[in-house]
Amino acid sequence: MKISIWDILTVVLLLTALVLLVVVMVIFIHPDSRINPFPFPSLPATIVIPTLTPTLLQMPPTWTPTPF
Repeated sequence: MKISIWDILTVVLLLTALVLLVVVMVIFIHPDSRINPFPFPSLPATIVIPTLTPTLLQMPPTWTPTPF
């Protein structure tokens, strides 16, 4: 049986497809892996800005209805 060039190209194509599938699955499972061509950007430093603290609403000293 003679092996033609088409048989060799078919095997190469199938192996390439298998390797590509494995690479895609590794990137899907571990997106922060080294083989990912588009890694996550690094997070910027957290800036702490002092803000006003909310105060509780207080009732007036006498909470009674005023007569009309």
